[in-house]
Parts: sequence; C-alpha cells; structure tokens
Amino acid sequence: KSTPASAASMASTATTPAQADWNLTLGHLAVTGSRFAFHDQAVKPAVNIEADALSFSADNLRSDLAQPMSMTLLSRLNHKGKVSLAANASPQLKTMTLDVDAQVLPVAALSAYFSHLLNVEVLRGTANAKGRAIIRDPGEKSQTSNLDGMLSLNDFQILGNGEAEDFLHWKSIQLEGINASIGAGKPTVSLKKLALNDFYARLILSDKGKLNLRNIVAQENPAASDLAIASSTAPSTAPSTALITGNAVNSITLAPALTEVQSQAGLALKAATPVSSAAPIAIRIAQTTLRGGNINFTDNFIKPNYKANLTGLAGTIGAISSDNPLAAKLELSGKIDNDAPLLISGSVNPLSSPIFIDINGSASGIQLTRLTQYAAKYAGYAIEKGQLSMQVTYHVENQQLRAENEVRLDQLSFGEKIDSPDATSLPVNLALALLRDNNGKIAINLPISGSLSDPQFSVGGIIVKVFVNLISKAITAPFSLLGAAFGGGDELAYVEFAPGQFALTPAASGKLDSLTNALTARAGLKLDITGRIDPQTDTEGLRKESMDKKIRLLKLRDMKKKNPSIDEEMVVIDASDRQSYIEEVYQAEKFAKPRNLIGIAKTLATEQAMALILSNIVITPENLDNLAQRRADTVRDYLLQKGGINRERLFLTASKLHGNAISDKGSANRVDFSLN
Repeated sequence: KSTPASAASMASTATTPAQADWNLTLGHLAVTGSRFAFHDQAVKPAVNIEADALSFSADNLRSDLAQPMSMTLLSRLNHKGKVSLAANASPQLKTMTLDVDAQVLPVAALSAYFSHLLNVEVLRGTANAKGRAIIRDPGEKSQTSNLDGMLSLNDFQILGNGEAEDFLHWKSIQLEGINASIGAGKPTVSLKKLALNDFYARLILSDKGKLNLRNIVAQENPAASDLAIASSTAPSTAPSTALITGNAVNSITLAPALTEVQSQAGLALKAATPVSSAAPIAIRIAQTTLRGGNINFTDNFIKPNYKANLTGLAGTIGAISSDNPLAAKLELSGKIDNDAPLLISGSVNPLSSPIFIDINGSASGIQLTRLTQYAAKYAGYAIEKGQLSMQVTYHVENQQLRAENEVRLDQLSFGEKIDSPDATSLPVNLALALLRDNNGKIAINLPISGSLSDPQFSVGGIIVKVFVNLISKAITAPFSLLGAAFGGGDELAYVEFAPGQFALTPAASGKLDSLTNALTARAGLKLDITGRIDPQTDTEGLRKESMDKKIRLLKLRDMKKKNPSIDEEMVVIDASDRQSYIEEVYQAEKFAKPRNLIGIAKTLATEQAMALILSNIVITPENLDNLAQRRADTVRDYLLQKGGINRERLFLTASKLHGNAISDKGSANRVDFSLN
C-alpha cells in the first residue's frame, strides 16, 4: 500500500524524461593556407616531405552517421607536386568514395620505406595518379571495392646499390584505364594500356655467369627477418616529427615511435591475413606499347669483357591475361649497336601459368668483330671480319621448349691465334673451311628442345653445346657433314674396289661425283688421297687378274685374226672364255704339273686347272703396293679430268698395305680420303 510520500515520489519519476545520448554535429570545418612538414630520421636516407598551400574542409560531420558527409584536401608537395583529394560517404558509411588527382608525387623521396625490399637505389622519380575508389559495405562480408583511374611513373633514375652507373631509367611508364575490383567474385586488375617510353636498362652477366636482374629483389633471410622484427618493436631514438603551421593552428609537435607502430601493425596484419586462402588476382592488360628502348648488355663472364647495345626498341603486345590462355600478338623492332636491324613477332602470354610463347625473331648484319671476345675464349682465335644473321623460332607450351635457330655467317674469317684455357683443341680453321661455301657463307640450323622445369636445362648452354658438337663433327666426321649436304653420307670418306682391281665401279664413280660437288662448293678444302689394299683378298684378286690377263691375251690373238684394229682394252672375258682358254694357259705354265704313268702332263678339269694356276702365281709386296698406288692414281685422275678439281688441291699420300684401323663397314680394298 502506497503512502502519500511514496506516491509523490512515483509521480515525480513518471514525469521526468529519460536522458538522451549525446549527438555531435559539425556543420563545416575549414583549414586554409597551412603548411605541414614531415621529417622521418628513423630511416636512411631520412624522409622529408613538405606540404604547403594546404587547404582542408569537411562538411556535415555527425557522430550518428545519419547524413552524407564529405571532405576535401588540396595541397602542394615539396614545392612541385600537387594533390587533390575528395572523399564522400553515404549515411552509415554504406558507400565511401575517394577521388584522387595527384601530380608529380615525390616517389623517390619515399624510397627509404621500400628500399629494404630492393637491391637498388631510386635517385629520381615522380608519379601522377588520377582516379576514383569506391568501397561498399566496409567491414561486412559483402564488402566490395572498385578503383578506376590512371597512374604514370615518370623520370625515374635507378642505380644498383653501390654503383655509379644507371641500372634503370625511363621517361614514363603509363598505366591507363586501370580498373580494379575486389570482393565481388574473383579479384581482378585490368589495364586498357601499359606504355613504356624512352627506357634504358643495363644488364650485366657477372664473372660467375649470373645476370644482375636476379638480384633486384633482396633475398630475405628468415632468421634475419625475425631479428629485425624483434628489434623494430623497441622505441626509436630518432623520432619522426611533424610540424603544422597556419591560420587555424599555430604549432603542434608529434613524436611517435613510428617504427614500432609500423612493426606492430605489420604483425597484426600478417596474423589476420591467411595468405594461403587469398584468391589469386586476375591480371588483364589490353595493350602494351614500347617506344625508344635501350638495353645495354655487358658480359663479364668472358675476358676481355663483351658489350652489346640494343637501341630503338619499339613495338606492341596485344591483350594478355593471367586467367585467359589465349596469347597476345607481339610485334617488336629495334637495332643491335645502332646497326643491325632486329625484328620479333608472334604471340605470347607471360601472365598465364604455365607461360606460353610462340615467337619468330630475326637479326641481320650483326658485325662479328664485336663478338671476337667469345671467339677468343672458346675458339682460340680473334675474328677479323664477318657478319651474323639469325632467324629463330621459339615455342614454349606446358613447360616444354621447341626452338629452331637458323644461323647465317657471312665472310667469317679468323685472325691470330690467342691462348685461352677454355679454347677447343680442335682445328677450327678446318671446321670453318668445311662449313663455308665458295661465297664465304655458312648456314647452320640449331634445333633445341627440353623442359623448362628441368633445373639442368639451359637454352644458352644447349646452343653452345650444339655449336661445339657441330665443330667436333666437322673435324671428326667431315665427310658425314659434306655427305649430308651433297649426298653420299658417311661413306663419302672412301671408295671401294673389287679385290685385285683398280678400275672404278659405278658405285665408286657415283661417290666421286658427290665428292666433286662438295669440293667444288668448298673451294678452301684440300683432299688427301690414300691408296689401300687388303693383303689377303687383294693377293687373291691379283692372282685371278694375272690369270685373266693371260686368257685375255689369248682371246685378243684370236680376235685380231678377224679385226687387227682391236686392242687389249676392248677385250672382255667371261666364264665361257675361261672354259675355252684355260687348258692352253695351263699347258703354257712352267710349274710342276700332275703327270700320268708315262710322264705326260694330265688334262685336268677346268676348275682344277684354274685352282692350280692360281696357287702358283706369286704376288709380291711390290705388286700390292703398285695396286694401292694405281687405285689412288685412278681416283685422282677422275677428280682431275671428270670432276675438274684443281691439281693443287689433290695430294697423294703414302699407301697403306694393310686393313688395320678401319672403323666403318667398308672393305679394305679402297682409297681413303682426308680433308685439310
């Protein structure tokens, strides 16, 4: 039951309104004509950024976020750059928009913040950026972000760490029509055009055979990284400072431990972002153009060093995409050392995984004297003159490379001998004479194939190996090389004869015709001609030839009775002639013959008489040597008279009266050839 006092108290409580939440509203805030100076001495080199002519405004700022809000910022940076920012937000920050228009941003001045990631020093470089970023539903699972705009990196000069010469520089890298989308499906970054203008790159192959491009990105040492993170959490003894002056604020001094803040933020971000779950970003570039390129190459792997300069590089690459296997059309042109034209065409998609390349390239008129260092190192000779032209085809698909390299050397000639521990011991001048035609041209085809995933696979190493193998083949199997070009194959190195004979067979004449073609096309070659015999088969052959000659003379005697003008060379004998004349030959022989009971020589069957005649014919070493010499003379005369080869190019060498050291499948009844 209520008392009057308690009733009054209840009445008082009922009539008092509930306390409302605070709501802060700022209709308009403006800061104009201000200056902001930022000095960070915690990094080396120190970062100094100065913003002047600074104007900032904000409208309709409300703590309950119930109304649209907007902010703008205008400023000049380091006396040259300009930046304009305009931010707008819808109620409850459902949508946030940021418009950026920045000119001549001092990127080089901020290089200390990313220099630890690179082994280079950025001396000069600015950036221009213009675009709009839109974020919808920030902080929600449905959050999406979109960016549209452009970016250009201008007037960059980059040195290698500790070096005085430019490593990279360019007038501009322009990224036009940027569109980035994150949150709605697969994240994508698209460019309408990527343009690289007036660029220079210095490529260096070290004395260890490593290219300097491999060292641009600093290699992270995990242990060192952990140590760096641990030490960076300590307060810095060189604090960052900022000074703001102007109409609205007189002065404020800030001294945060910026390094510690960065470290903690980085660790938190790393913990909150599982890298393995991030969806891959699709990168799409509609067109890439290059203009005014210059690549300077130095090879310190060889001594003395070699240098080459690719100039006037220009061209286009069509649309490429990391999520589309279709390759883009490629067209590039330039010059080598401001002289030899270079052309590259085909299709390529360097963003696809695995990479796809199908290109054709050509270069013509490269002066070989510029490559004399390579010749001195690997061939042991300096190059006096010559030009190089190439037509190459490279196809890379599914990590497999197939390539054709057509190399043409014109008027290549070597000069003085140079001592080099890496030079081949093979007679390279002979290889040169074998490969070079009468017009001073050499044509070589170097096919290459292999798997790019094989750590032992090296395109450059294979090309060198193919060249070395080609020279080795030219020296060790020169007739195989000539036979491939002019017919005759490996067997062009010799011609065979019937046992005991020195007359050319049709097969031997055909080989000599092919050899004639090769010698005619290679006027720098000289030929050694070596007659050879097989002691066993040629001895039997000479015996048979001696018997046949006696039969031939008997047949000639009878033929002259009818036609006195017939000579021995016109007489051909066959099996019937042997049957007809063998008895007469047998009876004329002076060796001991089987006799009957009354001492009269027996009449033997044809085969028995022939066997007895042959067994009693004496063949001397002089007879065999003469056969080998006659074979060599026959070959030389054929090449002189029918082939038209100059006598000064043909040399008869000492005969070989044995069948030793024959590695091929041919018989020892032959003439061997060698080239010099």
